[in-house]
Amino acid sequence: MGLQLKRAIAVVMRTKPYVLYRALIYGALCLCVIGYLGLLAIIGLVFGAGAFWALLVVSVGLVAMLGVVGFVGEYIFYRLRAGHIALITEIIAEGQLPTGISQMKWARGRVLHYFGSVSPLPQVLWLVRAIVRAANRTLFDSAAALPVPGIECGTKFSQHLVDFSQGYVEEALIAYVFKSKEDNLFAAAQAGLVAYCQSWKTVLGNAVMLTLWSYCFVLLATVLFLIPLGIVAWILPAEWTIFKFTLFATGVFLGFAAKWSLYDPVASASTILAFLEESDLTTPEPEWEPKLESACEAFGELKRKAEDQAAGSKTKKPSKRPRTKRPPAVRL
Repeated sequence: MGLQLKRAIAVVMRTKPYVLYRALIYGALCLCVIGYLGLLAIIGLVFGAGAFWALLVVSVGLVAMLGVVGFVGEYIFYRLRAGHIALITEIIAEGQLPTGISQMKWARGRVLHYFGSVSPLPQVLWLVRAIVRAANRTLFDSAAALPVPGIECGTKFSQHLVDFSQGYVEEALIAYVFKSKEDNLFAAAQAGLVAYCQSWKTVLGNAVMLTLWSYCFVLLATVLFLIPLGIVAWILPAEWTIFKFTLFATGVFLGFAAKWSLYDPVASASTILAFLEESDLTTPEPEWEPKLESACEAFGELKRKAEDQAAGSKTKKPSKRPRTKRPPAVRL
């Protein structure tokens, strides 16, 4: 099926306001990190390089110990990336977005509409993450999906590459939940996981290739940022090594920020396109459910949550909201 990058870029271009919003959020995060590094550099200039390195090591240790990076990443997913997934899915499934409302407001409303609040989203994502990882490691020969010849030998590198690519697969599964328009989120995720099992090689192969391209994108973006920053570092006095290091770290961080803002939406759209098309072409095979349940206890928990939500919905009065007709899907 291929990466369909042309279609993916076309979809993302239709969400330009949200892409700008996404870039601003990551830009603000980047400024905070750069500002903190600058503060440490000033302290190092005044009190010596030892103070700079000591504070930097302590800061990194605290960030790792408190799990700040994971917390920030999850928070950004719930508050930012999930909304973009909803926009991309709506364009792919329905061919257009509602008019007369900002994309940011619509995306947040869509996330709240299906998840009620952001609290069920972490539950769904955590279960999906655990199940996909277990399936990739036990049910599938994941190395067979790698597009790079010579590493299909089950090495740690190939497994790490598959693990790093899982984020795009997770986003595709969240897109499946949005596309299903199913009130029972856990049941929708359950169906999506079965569909992934039936098309894992295509979807995972695309995700791995996009991950490899992301490394190239980060390298290129970092080099582009380091050129002007390197000129500034070259002009600075030789003894200002701390500031030169800060400029280098800034260039590297800006390279990753460019990936998060510009590359990841396209990679996400590409994976979503592949998965949704594959799921439309396959008929669910129930035999995958016991296989998933035996591979990962989290799938059993997902099924129980789906049953609990279904039982809870039966006790509620049916909604009397009028149903609105949706425009037919338009292929880009």
